[in-house]
Amino acid sequence: ERIMPDIWIRMATPSDWPQIHPLVTAFHAEFFTHTPFKINVDSIQPMLNALTINPNNIMIIGGTGTAIYGLIAGCILPNSFDATQKVAAEMMWYVTEGYRGSSLGLRLLREYEKWAKGMGASIITLGHLDIARKDEKNAVYKRLGYTEVEVHAAKEL
Repeated sequence: ERIMPDIWIRMATPSDWPQIHPLVTAFHAEFFTHTPFKINVDSIQPMLNALTINPNNIMIIGGTGTAIYGLIAGCILPNSFDATQKVAAEMMWYVTEGYRGSSLGLRLLREYEKWAKGMGASIITLGHLDIARKDEKNAVYKRLGYTEVEVHAAKEL
């Protein structure tokens, strides 16, 4: 892990959307092209707005200087089997290629975990779509204290 001391982490605001929009597009291009999940660039802005309007949603960003190089977003949901238990469900976690291997991704995750705990969540779920590197991703998650619990499949209708 490369330590980059000038990295900052904070919650996203609407003024960040012009820089976040290309990150969301890059995230989709890198990980979703083999899935039925299509991208509609016109609908990204309302989705980003929803991440700041609803207090059960969050987007955390990180970067250096005035540039944003990574993000994590998620929401708080009830456990499907016990509505009294809150689950933090990660929606996207992305770091640009030049900052992978630095502390940025881990710092984003730790800030997300802190937010989730503060929201009363007792479980966090993380996903990944990089099927080719599934074992590598699961090994990283395991080192961070996560356990593989589910595999998703999708079908376009």
